[in-house]
Amino acid sequence: AINLNYPGLEKVKEFYEAGEHYYAANALLEYYRTRTNVTNPNLSLINVTISEAEQAKADYALVDYRFHVNNFYEDKETLKPYSVKQDGGINWEYSPKDASDEYQKQLHRHQWFIPQAKAYRVSGDEKYIQSWIEVYKNWIENNPKPTTGPNTTSWWQLQVSTRIGDQVQLLEYFKNSVNFTPEWLSTFLVAFEKEVECIRLNYYQSGNILISQYQAVATAGMLMPEFKNASTWATEGTQGLNESLDTQFNDDGVEYELDFSYHTAAISDFREIYLIAQANNKTNLLSPSYISKLKKATEFVMDMIYPNYTIDNFNDTRSASYSKSTLLNRLKEYSAMYPDNNELLWVATEGKNGSKPSYTTKAYSTSGYYM
Repeated sequence: AINLNYPGLEKVKEFYEAGEHYYAANALLEYYRTRTNVTNPNLSLINVTISEAEQAKADYALVDYRFHVNNFYEDKETLKPYSVKQDGGINWEYSPKDASDEYQKQLHRHQWFIPQAKAYRVSGDEKYIQSWIEVYKNWIENNPKPTTGPNTTSWWQLQVSTRIGDQVQLLEYFKNSVNFTPEWLSTFLVAFEKEVECIRLNYYQSGNILISQYQAVATAGMLMPEFKNASTWATEGTQGLNESLDTQFNDDGVEYELDFSYHTAAISDFREIYLIAQANNKTNLLSPSYISKLKKATEFVMDMIYPNYTIDNFNDTRSASYSKSTLLNRLKEYSAMYPDNNELLWVATEGKNGSKPSYTTKAYSTSGYYM
């Protein structure tokens, strides 16, 4: 699956063609450990921090395979996850009594892996990567890619795209560990390629699931350029996002489902790819209207927020989940994307910088918002 003619893989190719496959894999691991040609702006390995909640998720996974599954807890007060241990192994088909099918879907998104990666970087304790390798290897062996299209759990749309987005980070967190062997790198890369190709063969019809899939494929193409299909992944994923941008947002910049939470989530998806493309000199793959369309979307967020940094409940917004700090964090992200927008900067910094918005009313007439 790897393009042995990719710059930097000369030793890998030499060993491979000589039939020295272990040395080829070892050279490939050394390449990944030292490569500087790829940047993931959504990840920083400098002064990694971990929250108490993330540390708990990392540690629970070490005991009786208690894997964090969002919103499903054996003990809701301590947020203790259910155990999927069975006969000393892992039961990937487990679901708590009377739980919805959402548990199975969430289980296969491996939501405790990134917390374990952070715990490893903070502590240097090899038990976290040993757990990741053991569990992910077990998952690969017990959840092969279906040959007839996606199933409804382990190889369902969002599960696959979520795993891809996490795996490009997990490689960076763990790659310098003594437990990250050439053999494991081979297993990891083969599994990664299958995930991306699974999405490409089974794109969803529309909506946020399709955007998540395009984002995952584009991310794989830009951050893992050593794969033979990387160029195709990057082009196909960004082309899909370019087209989705016009269908996802109305011409006034508002997300077509007219829901603030979906709106901000959509911005995050599109923004993440923009940052990756920008950091890796791939912005040529994005349409000229990409940035201007997102600019309108960020201005809508600014206009929807009251002076005390609260928002109204339109549709499924769940305004209580948008604290002042959450909204300010989003606004700061947007302001960094558009440094020339002084009004956005003013709102993002609570009036400390920039200039106060000059208008007091705003109409988003296509979508029907007037404030």
